[in-house]
Amino acid sequence: AKVEPCKLNCLYCKNLSPEISSNFLKYKNICCLPNQIINCKIPNVVYMIQCQCQKVYIGETSRPVHQRWYEHINQMRKAVSAKLNPNIVRNKQIIYDHFLTSNCDPENVKFHILDHNSNYSTNERENMEDYYIRLMNSAYPFGLNQKVKYFGNINSKPQKPLNYNNHCHVSWIGIKRQ
Repeated sequence: AKVEPCKLNCLYCKNLSPEISSNFLKYKNICCLPNQIINCKIPNVVYMIQCQCQKVYIGETSRPVHQRWYEHINQMRKAVSAKLNPNIVRNKQIIYDHFLTSNCDPENVKFHILDHNSNYSTNERENMEDYYIRLMNSAYPFGLNQKVKYFGNINSKPQKPLNYNNHCHVSWIGIKRQ
C-alpha cells in the first residue's frame, strides 16, 4: 500500500503506516493492502491502532476511518488527563485504561488499515475484525481488545452463577396402574 495524505500535515495520515512491524508477528513486516493507495478518508475498513509499547487494538468502521480514530485519540487523551484529575469522566475500556496506567503517549500511536472493501456489510466487517483480532493476538491481556466475537467481553464482570435452589425442578412421579 502507498499512503497519499488527504492534506498536508494531516495527523492521521502522518501516523498511517502502510506496513505493520511488530515483535510478535512471524513475519516482521506485512502489508495488508498491496497495490492500494490509502489515507485517513477511506470508509468501510478494519483498522489497527499500534501503541508505542507494541500492544495493538483492532477495530472496524463504516465511516471514514479518521472519524473513528479521532474518537479513539480523544478518549486516550482523556485517560492521560485523568492521571492528573480523577474527576474527568472517561471511557473505561481496556484501550483507554492502558493510557491511564502506562507511560504510553497517545501522540505516538501508529494507525494501520488492515482491510478495506467498499462493499462490506456490517457483518462482513465484524467478521474481518474478529479474524484480525485473533491473527494479531490483540485480545486482552496480550493486546487492547476486550470484545471478541463469539467469546464476549473479556473485561466484564463474571455473570452470577445460577442459584438452582430458586428454580423449579421437575421430578418424576411414578404412576401406579390399577
